[in-house]
Amino acid sequence: MKTYLKVLLGLGLAVGTERFCYHVTDGFAEVKIRSTYSYHPEWEPSEYPALAADVLDQPYRYLGRGAQCYAFLSEDGKYVLKFFRHDHLRRKGKVLRDFASYKIAFDALRAETGLLYLHLNKTKNMGKTLTFFDKIGVRHRVNLDEMEFLVQRKAELALPTLKQWLDAGEVDKAKEGISSLVNLVRERCKKGIFDKDPDFRTNFGFTAMGAMQLDAGRFRWDPKEKDPKIYQNELRSITQGLQQWLEKEYPELSLYLEQLLASG
Repeated sequence: MKTYLKVLLGLGLAVGTERFCYHVTDGFAEVKIRSTYSYHPEWEPSEYPALAADVLDQPYRYLGRGAQCYAFLSEDGKYVLKFFRHDHLRRKGKVLRDFASYKIAFDALRAETGLLYLHLNKTKNMGKTLTFFDKIGVRHRVNLDEMEFLVQRKAELALPTLKQWLDAGEVDKAKEGISSLVNLVRERCKKGIFDKDPDFRTNFGFTAMGAMQLDAGRFRWDPKEKDPKIYQNELRSITQGLQQWLEKEYPELSLYLEQLLASG
């Protein structure tokens, strides 16, 4: 009986330790962002633009994780670098679909998604080693030629930013932001691109240049999106949460949003 209890105690401690480690690291391990994918010509972006020297010549620190990526914030706070969670993509069989979406975003929605660089195939000519720190401060250095990653502008989430502006009495600035959000979605639809997961509260934000969509991993081409009847319905669906929040907190801006949606 004592031996049995010792075994159970040992198993309990092992499971508890594993869960604790997973919690404090957010599940990150460098092996999870490395892949053995072969070259896929369909993953090649339209170009590999030159990045400003400072973008990848500074350390990045852990920011958070999503279903597809681990995100790291540049030291100057201007950029977000995302490494793909290959363990998750492989397990779910999602890599082909998700990488196709990122290519659509880079080729057709670069400004709307703040994408500055997309690297889905391994290369040999970048010659960049990036330093980044995980959630518990462990330092990592990776050869970016060997990694699949993207670089985006840093954006602030839309709803908290609108609240901040309105609490400060910057109503005109909030109106510009709401208009920018509506135009962002409308222009994406007019390009014939469907978004499977347009969660307003978590997936839209603002930069100094206007509204931006943070997650670029759920796009697909769909010519039907160009139909005003379809994209008007989608606009209302995406902004429903915003509309409800405005109705409760700032009714006059709820009317402003309705006017924007009705303008076609």
